[in-house]
Amino acid sequence: MESNRVGISTIPATEWTRRLHQQSSHILPLKVSLALTERCNLHCAHCYINQPVSDTQIRTQELSLKQWQGILDQMAAAGVLWIMVTGGEPLLRPDFADFYRYAKRLGFHVILLTNGTLLTPEMADLFVEYPPWEIEITIYGATAATYERVTAVPGSYARFRRGIALLRERGLALTLKAMILTLNVHELPAMRQLAEGSIHTFRYDFEIHSRLDGDRSPLAYRLSPEEIVALEREDPERMQQWRQFCSRPWQHPNPDLLFNCGAGLHSLDLDPYGGLYPCLLTRWLRYDLLNGSLQSALQEFLPAVRKTPLTHNRTCRQCGLYLLCKNCPAWAYCETGNPEAPEPFQCRLAYLRQRELGLKIQFAPDPTSSSMIPIKEV
Repeated sequence: MESNRVGISTIPATEWTRRLHQQSSHILPLKVSLALTERCNLHCAHCYINQPVSDTQIRTQELSLKQWQGILDQMAAAGVLWIMVTGGEPLLRPDFADFYRYAKRLGFHVILLTNGTLLTPEMADLFVEYPPWEIEITIYGATAATYERVTAVPGSYARFRRGIALLRERGLALTLKAMILTLNVHELPAMRQLAEGSIHTFRYDFEIHSRLDGDRSPLAYRLSPEEIVALEREDPERMQQWRQFCSRPWQHPNPDLLFNCGAGLHSLDLDPYGGLYPCLLTRWLRYDLLNGSLQSALQEFLPAVRKTPLTHNRTCRQCGLYLLCKNCPAWAYCETGNPEAPEPFQCRLAYLRQRELGLKIQFAPDPTSSSMIPIKEV
C-alpha cells in the first residue's frame, strides 16, 4: 500500500474491489455484464451464443437504446461501478456510440469485449474522448489461416489486425484474450508473441462449454484435461498463479446452499432482451426487467436465488479439490442439465492440476478462525 502527498492511502482498484467483496455478504452489484446483442459478424466454431448477423427477428427483439438508457439509470442509482459491454459483437449495434457516451456520462467504468473487426477510426476516436476502463479483444490465431479457420469468415483476420492498429495508434491500452481450442492451440506461443513488446496485455483461457441453447457442438473443439495441464506445465507464470491461489486460506463452502460464488451477489448478467440473471450460465433463473425493476430484482429475486437450498448432499461440497475445480451450479447445469451434478470434465481437470502442483489447499472453517484444514490428498 502506498500513500499520496496528502496522506491518503491508495491501493489498486482490483485489490479494493476484492476487499469490498470479502467484507460484504449482502447483494452489492458492483459489476454488471450487458450483452447488447447476441448477433455476431463472425461464425466461431466454439461460440456458445452467436446468432446470425442479419437475423431480423432477433434484431427486433433487442432492447432499444432508450430501454438500455433506462436500465443504465437504474444501475447508476443502485451503485453499479463497472459495466462489461459484450455480445455477440456489441459494435454491430448502430447506436453503440450513443449507448457508450450515455454510460460514460453516468460515470460507469466501461469494459468493452469485442472481436475488434468492426472498429473504425471514428470509434477509436470516441474511446480517446471517453476512455474505457479496458478494451478486451479476442484473438483466435496468430495467422490468417488459423484465425479464419476458427471464425469461418474470410478477411476477418485483416480486419482484426486493423482494429488493433487503430487503438495502438491512439495509445489506447487493450487486452488480447485467446480462447485456446484444438484449432489454434499450436499458435499459442505466436499469439503471446503478438502481444509482447507492445501495449497489449495477453491472457488465455480453456473454458469452452455448450451453447446456451443446449447445442454441445462447441465441445468438439475443447482440449482434454490432460492437454490443458500439459500446457500449463510449460507456463511458469500460470503455474505460479495457481500456487499463489492455492496458498490462500479459504472458507468451506456452505453445505446447505446451492450458490457459494459471487453470482447474483456482486455481479449480474443482462441479455439483449431485458433478462437479468445471476450469471451468464444461469439461464434457468431469469428476471424480466421489462416487467419489473432492478431494485425489485436486488431486493426480492436475487436474495431468493442466493438462498436456494441444495436438494441433496452435493458430492462437490465434500470434495477436497473443490477450489481447484471450476465446476459450479451454472456450469453443471449447462453441461449436464442439473445444477447439483458433478461435471466429469472439470472433475478430471481439478484432479490433474492438484497432482501437477503437488500442493495441499487449505481451508479456514470460518472467517474468524485461524485453524486450517488441509485438503484430502489424492
